[in-house]
Amino acid sequence: MSIRIVTDSTCDLPESVVAEYGITVIPAYINVGDQSYLDGVELSREEFYRRLPDWESLPTTAVPGSEVFRQAYERLADEGASDV
Repeated sequence: MSIRIVTDSTCDLPESVVAEYGITVIPAYINVGDQSYLDGVELSREEFYRRLPDWESLPTTAVPGSEVFRQAYERLADEGASDV
């Protein structure tokens, strides 16, 4: 039996924990004005905090769509996960 864990990037787990447990992290969206970034993919934590003082409005977040999670679950099942 293979159990896999899936979460979104708002969980803010250390990379060492993600790697140790093989956790799949789905990136959330960080929205600033009319720009949207994938958390940790298109905008790193360091870059976020570096740019934060320069933004005219505060950033907001948005969850990934259910289809993104469905695809991740399907991929993990195809890889042999019995429980997600």
